[in-house]
Amino acid sequence: MRSFQSVLLQLVLLGAFSLSLAAEPNRTTLGLTSRVGSSSLPFVIAEEKGFFKREGLNTVVVVMQNQVVVQGVLSRNVDYGGTFSNFVGAALRGLPLRIVMAAMDGSDHVLVTSKNIKKVEDLKGKIIGASRPGTSTDYVLDRLLPRVGLIPGKDVKLLPTGLLVSEERLALLLQKRVDATLANQESVSQFQHKGHPLTILADALSYGVNSSVDFST
Repeated sequence: MRSFQSVLLQLVLLGAFSLSLAAEPNRTTLGLTSRVGSSSLPFVIAEEKGFFKREGLNTVVVVMQNQVVVQGVLSRNVDYGGTFSNFVGAALRGLPLRIVMAAMDGSDHVLVTSKNIKKVEDLKGKIIGASRPGTSTDYVLDRLLPRVGLIPGKDVKLLPTGLLVSEERLALLLQKRVDATLANQESVSQFQHKGHPLTILADALSYGVNSSVDFST
């Protein structure tokens, strides 16, 4: 219920935001899910350093949940969505989206668990909290697990949580509702800094697993 209310609130705010920009027809909106992380930083830096303005662009960066950005682009309240693999899944489902730029980015995803699990082999028979099919997180998880010797559906059970934000999946882990999950390194470091007992079992990039980055409209 909390997740639904959060999305609903952001959709309302998105509508209000689009109305506030109605008087500025030349302004372009760029939707991101975060202002941190290697995939978002180029856009954030461009905004903060005035690079957009230097190139004659009146661009504003808006932060919202992944699915809200997709809806924003589809409703034309958001002009562009940056770094969202969900756009690929939406386009494959036949939605009218166009990817105008794509690249491969080094993934900072790590397979993380509580401290009572010491090694990857200890995850056999356990539950791993996934995100949502079609997202970059699940793409990385599907490729990483076989490389560390775990077969989904055989050695471990994948639980689709529907949570796109690392911090929310880490909260499930701390609540012991899942035994492990995939999260970005920055989120894990923040939780560890706060004293939460987390153990990193595998770094996706060290196993040659990257996540896709796209720029969609």
